[in-house]
Amino acid sequence: MFDISVLPIFILAVLTLAVTPGQDLALIIARGIGQGQKVAFYTALGFALAGMVQIPAAAFGLAILLKSSPAVFQVIKIAGALYLIYLGVSTLRNVRVHEIEKTGIPILGSQAMREGFIASLLNPKAIIFIFAFLPQFADSGRGNLSSQISLLGILMKLIVFIVEASGAFASGYGREWFVANPTRQTKLQYLTGIVLCLLGVSIFFTR
Repeated sequence: MFDISVLPIFILAVLTLAVTPGQDLALIIARGIGQGQKVAFYTALGFALAGMVQIPAAAFGLAILLKSSPAVFQVIKIAGALYLIYLGVSTLRNVRVHEIEKTGIPILGSQAMREGFIASLLNPKAIIFIFAFLPQFADSGRGNLSSQISLLGILMKLIVFIVEASGAFASGYGREWFVANPTRQTKLQYLTGIVLCLLGVSIFFTR
């Protein structure tokens, strides 16, 4: 079992990332506006279901690496910390307003879920991020590492799904909120970049 004391910072980091306007959230809001809440919800569900494939794959891969050498896990955590810093800096350097437009072509909920699942599953950045982010909150001295990574990953995906599903049901309001003041998008992106940098630096210098 992972250290419960890390949960507050873990939840804060995941929430910050989840509410930041990006391609996923923009697509969900756009579908909610143009095709209804049901289609937007199923799109978010597809994103979440993809995580149920990505997370076990990441946990299994880390377990294999650990068995080959205990030092490998520490190398992965250091590399992950550096990657989080890189993501934070990249986010700060590339802050922009994401266009949220209506998409009026009607589709079935099942199609929306399938498209969300495939888009997330085939996104290499998603698995790389999971590989870099989740091990930072696991402790090889507290039991089975794969179980810790899996539990943290499920919790992460659950939090993200709740945020994205909420965005789906409030999509009309969400678009108006962002469009009325585009600086809200950029402020959230700056916040995300800072959180990623601070998290990476903290992990790197507490080794």
